[in-house]
Amino acid sequence: MAHWDKDRVRAADSSGIRRLLLLFAALALPVIPTSATAGSGTATARGQLAPVDSTSPTISGTTVDGQQLAASTGTWSGPLQGYSFNWVRCNSSGTACAAVSGGPAQSYVLTRSDVGTTLRVVVTGSNKNGSTIATSAATSVIAAQTPTVTTTSSTPTSSTTTTTTTSNTSALATDTRATGFRTLVQPAFTPTRVVTATTPAQFSSDLANLQAGDELDVQPMTIPGSVNIRNALSAPAEIHFAPGVYFSGASQYAYNTVQISGARNLRLYGGDITGPMGPCVRVQDSTNVLWWHFKIHDCAGTGLMATTINANNTGLDFDGEITHCGLDLTLDPHAEKGTGLHGAYLGATWNSTAYTTSGKFSLYVHDQPAGAAISAGSNLSNSEIWLQAANLSFQAQTQVAGNAIQFWGDNVKNVVVHEVTGDNLAGRVVETNGMYSCCDSNIVVEYGRGTNTLQNPLLSRVNYATNPAVSYQDVAPLP
Repeated sequence: MAHWDKDRVRAADSSGIRRLLLLFAALALPVIPTSATAGSGTATARGQLAPVDSTSPTISGTTVDGQQLAASTGTWSGPLQGYSFNWVRCNSSGTACAAVSGGPAQSYVLTRSDVGTTLRVVVTGSNKNGSTIATSAATSVIAAQTPTVTTTSSTPTSSTTTTTTTSNTSALATDTRATGFRTLVQPAFTPTRVVTATTPAQFSSDLANLQAGDELDVQPMTIPGSVNIRNALSAPAEIHFAPGVYFSGASQYAYNTVQISGARNLRLYGGDITGPMGPCVRVQDSTNVLWWHFKIHDCAGTGLMATTINANNTGLDFDGEITHCGLDLTLDPHAEKGTGLHGAYLGATWNSTAYTTSGKFSLYVHDQPAGAAISAGSNLSNSEIWLQAANLSFQAQTQVAGNAIQFWGDNVKNVVVHEVTGDNLAGRVVETNGMYSCCDSNIVVEYGRGTNTLQNPLLSRVNYATNPAVSYQDVAPLP
């Protein structure tokens, strides 16, 4: 009769527990209890074994926002009844991981929330004797989408200029941030000339000389100071900022990093913009200006300002990410500092209410220490909005702030909010306090969702504030 050494079994079990704790400490993952000991080894029952992983699971796919990743199970031995998959999002070093939303699945579609992070997959193999956990290596750092141009022919004409014929009509990937979020299809464009800038001085010169039909390709570089874009063109021109193009901002107090003023028929793609001394991007008095796939972050003032001074803003089209803006409260003219600095402000300036702003705005605004994700102000008209907002922390004491969308002022007309979602908000999903009842009309919120909202205890428990000018369709939670 075989001798059963109880101390040896206890020692083996203890060793398995230690391996499990070490694994989860390394990844900063929660320990998941199972019917037997789970770890990077086996869980045992008398005379039988849980599955044993001999090769770690792997992740395949393109690590770009909008693309799908797929997990393999790895290699296992022993009897198996099934696998489960759980995806975790980690920092750029592959540690400090936390579970992603969406539930367990063998595949995962990357979103903008993943950009700048890495992913791992945790596979659990199970049988009647217990479970074993195996974790993949981290992916490479997730990159943002960038539009592409397919060149069919080229003839160099100088050291920096190439004439080409191109077809730029392919649809960009659908944004999967939230249900029904905006689908972007890049406008058709056949440039008559392609210019490549490799230094900041070249970029400044090429920008000043940009003509209708041109495509300016900007290679990775840091562009210092305040950049002014004033090209008023008779037909579209495009500027493509390659990954690694970084606008570092002005050194003067309250200066915009990028100022688009009086521009016409201009399309911009990409770009990483910060503004340590003032607002990051301001577009004013411009017509048919498109800017997609930008990232605006760490701005002393508001991240994106679409305002008017001497003419209407019409045909604007902005899609991108805004985070951590409104850092310098001395830039806020309001009595309660922090209520007037936002992720984005859309409308007219206080002394220029004769003109209107109109366009399409699809934004992901998160981790804001002040203001609202979007403040939709006076003279915003004939516009469409898509918004995902998260982590808006400012808890105003006397004025409105911490809201996903905040309507205020007068002459806000014909605005459709196709979708607004908010998670972890100090304020409401939609705030209407500050609207003038005399002059606002036809504002429709088609879809709204909120979780962990109304964290400011001074607010009434209302996620969607009422106003005669605003109508709601599919929104939750109520009130």
